[in-house]
Amino acid sequence: MINKKISVSEQVADLSIQAQLLFTWSIPHADDVGVLPHSHRTLKALIVPMWNILLPDFDKIVAEIMKQGLWKEIEYNEQKFYGVTKFRDHQTLKKDRQPQILLDIVLDKDFKTSWKTVEEVMERIGFHVEDNGFQLDTEEKRTEEKRTELKRSEARATEKVVNETFEIFWVTYPNKVSKKKALQAWQKIAPRGELLETIMQGLEKAKKSAQWIKDGGQFVPHPTTWLNQERWNDEVITKTSRRVDKV
Repeated sequence: MINKKISVSEQVADLSIQAQLLFTWSIPHADDVGVLPHSHRTLKALIVPMWNILLPDFDKIVAEIMKQGLWKEIEYNEQKFYGVTKFRDHQTLKKDRQPQILLDIVLDKDFKTSWKTVEEVMERIGFHVEDNGFQLDTEEKRTEEKRTELKRSEARATEKVVNETFEIFWVTYPNKVSKKKALQAWQKIAPRGELLETIMQGLEKAKKSAQWIKDGGQFVPHPTTWLNQERWNDEVITKTSRRVDKV
């Protein structure tokens, strides 16, 4: 598929209409690394077989494309070719199979090794192949996008629940200071299910402890401290607790 960005390319816009068509139509006719035959007779027959145009006029159109730097001449094993510059900017390419190439390069049975070999050769002859790694095919890409969106939806749902339960914790906690830091501590723990129940039960027990009741709650720790230190696991001594001495 040709990238739609080609329609806003200034280099392409500066071409005549015929040159624009020839360049654009050349992209799907190039091999997997953007290489085209050098013969103008072959190019005409390959790309625009229905054009009623003489070869000298075709030569002028090719010269336009070359002048804009959209094609460049390359040479391999004493043979000349044209290369579509920035080929990957215009064409989405699957790399899950053996590369289809015009250059006489011996390929490996492993297609990944073959791609590496081809790109190394292209580098050596001065035709850099822009590449960001193996591209997923359309179906794999859609599946990956769905999986990513599902993870994001789950993360948003979890964040919403965590923030809602924090508000319950905050209303219940007697020493309301540094709410923002307390929220960050709560989000780090992200309590749900059994852990959330354990924390809230621990808080209720702590609120009845002698330390928290003493002097009007003066010794109630900051909520951030209580959460970071997992104080809900403390053994709580309530005001009504009795000490039983051994006989």
